[in-house]
Amino acid sequence: MVLAIIGFFLIQAARQSNPQQARGLDGALQPLAQQPYGKFLLALVALGLVAFAIYMLLLAKYARIQTL
Repeated sequence: MVLAIIGFFLIQAARQSNPQQARGLDGALQPLAQQPYGKFLLALVALGLVAFAIYMLLLAKYARIQTL
């Protein structure tokens, strides 16, 4: 979700030829924080990022490398 928001801002900046509109992670999370349930949305995004990190760690530990 966060990467989709960042991608949206990058596409918007590219379409308008304005590199100042390109935002990073903080710029993507800022509109979420300004919503009525902003803290809840940020907590949900944080949980998603932590879950993805745990998944990637487990994948790195238990993945089998196949040789040709």
